[in-house]
Amino acid sequence: MRIVIIGAGAAGCFAAIEVKRRCPEAEVTVLEKGTKPLAKVAITGGGRCNLTNSFAEVKSLEQVYPRGFRLMKKLFHHFSPEDAYEWFEREGVRLVTQDDECVFPQSQDAMEIVNKLIFLMNRLGVKTLCGCKVTGIAPHSPYYVVTYTKAGSTHMIEADKVIVTTGGHPSPSGFDMLKGLDLEVVPPVPSLFSLCISDKSLTALMGTVVEQAQVSLAGTKIKTNGPLLITHWGISGPVVLKLSSHGARILAEKNYQADVIVNWLFEMSNDDMFIICSLRMLKSILQRKLRRHILRLLMQGYGRIWCRGRSSRWICVGASYRVRHSTDSLPCSLLILITLRERTATRMSSLPVAVCRLIV
Repeated sequence: MRIVIIGAGAAGCFAAIEVKRRCPEAEVTVLEKGTKPLAKVAITGGGRCNLTNSFAEVKSLEQVYPRGFRLMKKLFHHFSPEDAYEWFEREGVRLVTQDDECVFPQSQDAMEIVNKLIFLMNRLGVKTLCGCKVTGIAPHSPYYVVTYTKAGSTHMIEADKVIVTTGGHPSPSGFDMLKGLDLEVVPPVPSLFSLCISDKSLTALMGTVVEQAQVSLAGTKIKTNGPLLITHWGISGPVVLKLSSHGARILAEKNYQADVIVNWLFEMSNDDMFIICSLRMLKSILQRKLRRHILRLLMQGYGRIWCRGRSSRWICVGASYRVRHSTDSLPCSLLILITLRERTATRMSSLPVAVCRLIV
């Protein structure tokens, strides 16, 4: 049996090893467009290679795979994160699980993973061809013809089975090799990006980190929480990257112009519930919970109060600013909303938020 694997990344090399182990008689060939296999693995995780996660804190796969959790649930029944952990340990790679449940090699060196996978491929007799760009996969029953270019020349190779492990592509043209097959290709959209907010009062705080913030897309149920970093162009950090991943298609449909809600006080627990009797008390509480320069940003338009009912009130503190994209100028507001409670009122959740206009 002849098996061709397209892409010598982590998935392709792992597939080549497992196919060869289960079908020792098979002739396995890996075609890689780059100059060497596993190039991205060598730099992932800051050169340490975050190869899996314990999933100990994941209550639902939808939490981490919002667009593909059903498929991942089925796949995990066949090969789980625990299986991945045990696989590398059996091959002699010692692993450690960090406090954030990310799993790294004990050596903290991604090259240990790279060298181990390449060693296993060579030992099993897997053939790896680099510098080969696949341009087409044509079915010729009972086999396939894979066409690729190398050093300006066109080559063809026959295969009984073809495994495509090229990962995502920034444009639909990256999937042109699949045009000859009866496959549905979902158009790709950008994901895992930071957000641009053209407001000097915000970007002046570049380098500021809020350890626990919650960011959500206004008008949707999409929200994420985690560390937030203010940059010279807007906001970034794990919480923003997760949000862009979960809301990738919604943001694409909106042409990357949408409202983002930032909860700067997300880390507050039930024990932090408070009673605000005056604006002075509000400011005192915010000073304890927020970095001083973040507080100044939020308090710029400080002073408007609305009362609602006898048992509860709320304060809106706002500052208007404009966001610029090319020659366009969009109005926007930044506000913080705090729930007020009387001493005799039913316990209520605090809701501090900041609403920002984003443009990617």
